[in-house]
Amino acid sequence: MPHPLNQPVADLLAELGLLLELSGGDPFRIRAYGSAARAIEVTDQSLAELATQGRLQSVKGIGPGVAGLIAAFLETGASPELAALKASLPPGLIQMLRVQGLGPKKVRAIHLQLGLDTLEGLEASCRDGRLAQLSGFGAKSQENILRALEQLKKYLGFFHLDTALLAARTLCADLSPLTSRLELAGSLRRGLEVVEGVELVACTPDPETLRQALCHHPLARSAPAPDQILLDGNLPVRLHLAEAPSWGVTLLHHTGNPAHLESLAARAGEGGLRLVADGLYRGSEPIPCPDEETLYAALDLQYIPPELREGRGEVEAAAAGTLPQLVQRSDLRGALHVHTTYSDGHHTLEEMAKAAMALGYTYLGICDHSRSAAYARGLQIEDLRRQREEIDQLNEKLAPFRILAGIESDILADGALDYEDAVLESLDLVVVSVHSRFNLEREEMTRRLCRALTHPCAAILGHATGRLLLEREAYALDVEALIETAAANQVAIELNANPYRLDLDWRYLRQAADQGVPIALNTDAHHLDQFAYDELGAILARKAGLRPAEVLNTRSAGELISWLATRKRR
Repeated sequence: MPHPLNQPVADLLAELGLLLELSGGDPFRIRAYGSAARAIEVTDQSLAELATQGRLQSVKGIGPGVAGLIAAFLETGASPELAALKASLPPGLIQMLRVQGLGPKKVRAIHLQLGLDTLEGLEASCRDGRLAQLSGFGAKSQENILRALEQLKKYLGFFHLDTALLAARTLCADLSPLTSRLELAGSLRRGLEVVEGVELVACTPDPETLRQALCHHPLARSAPAPDQILLDGNLPVRLHLAEAPSWGVTLLHHTGNPAHLESLAARAGEGGLRLVADGLYRGSEPIPCPDEETLYAALDLQYIPPELREGRGEVEAAAAGTLPQLVQRSDLRGALHVHTTYSDGHHTLEEMAKAAMALGYTYLGICDHSRSAAYARGLQIEDLRRQREEIDQLNEKLAPFRILAGIESDILADGALDYEDAVLESLDLVVVSVHSRFNLEREEMTRRLCRALTHPCAAILGHATGRLLLEREAYALDVEALIETAAANQVAIELNANPYRLDLDWRYLRQAADQGVPIALNTDAHHLDQFAYDELGAILARKAGLRPAEVLNTRSAGELISWLATRKRR
């Protein structure tokens, strides 16, 4: 069973092999990196422990050169080899690897034969037909690459929430000793699913020392300005300085968003005040705002959590005192929709259960892939029986902790569910999801999903729109019709907390909850460490304005089981 903490090393070696091939490097080293990466992805031994013991080469596929590289990376968290490779290649070539259908060999051929090293140049070669003339391409490839380029352009300059959050927290931990206050701001603080960068607001007695520490931080790849750095992948980080008396206003201003700030400024004007970027004023006199709570109180408003600051009626709700008490991560009492080694998960039933128990959860919904998902080792009926027997044994062993025997049943092309009804009826929990045929027309896809929700065993709709953030758009779908069908059939809708999904979109979650649809905050965990995705889910649930009672897995095990049983009798 793969050791989950080894994955960053496997990713490093895979990237080294990719970039080395792009640069036309030594084929032997390329194969060595690839072999080592594949070996690491399946080994159950901790590389950190092996490195400490000097035994990295005991893993088949890791030779002396790669072992030295891994040991240095584990010790320092950095790879000079990777940094040198990136510096030696035009950034545009590396960006081309993100274009669907282009691997290192094809990108290198484009570079050598057409002299192109930017996405703009690649697009021009598609539009004027030059790319189609290259060996191995052709008109159809050119058309597909142009379409993929247009999609990629929408994603450039954006970063996943978890990527930015991890970098921001590392920076805050290292820079905090130099400040009296240091906070995240911008769209990251507001919890948007993708962000354009990291904004930091600091109060410090020594601004120059703080700037120098930022510019020379180990994560910094370059420092385009005294108050800005770029991290790997060109993630920008900007530092904003604040004075203690106006801290609340400065933090508010750099948190945004513009529509929220405009509403607050209008509110201030109605009360004879003036709210601008550098402070809150009555006439020419500044009103001290040492924190945001003081600022909102001065405007006679409830404090508005950052996640709600999107200019979507939150100021009016705060004025009326009707802001919701938002759900918190600590409200979650169980985890639903996780995977095990029975399908494509990396840990056993018992390991997943004990990880959930360690988090304080009282129940766990096991929903491995169904048999149609052959790519994910979907369970045959006999596998389901074996798994149920193991679950029953573990429920006796781990009581009062409760494991629910479930499945993530594929929604087939016609809207039917995988497995016969008798099989589905024998399970405690059925999550229904689409994993194929994403390109149906809007009406056909809507009919497909709505039919699935009318099945008596369908309890939760998984990752409703199929989107992969910054990779794949949601499929064509009438989400409003889907929500109405879920409400009519007492089916919960999932907020899939995987950082690449965060699906259903928070903008629809409020609409679903208002129609009485429970929201299941699911991690879809395939690794033990992916239980941590519940934090991202909680952020997006808060952004949707969800209350604890509107989230399915804030219920106790007894309440959840009662809800499932009631549904089966509908």
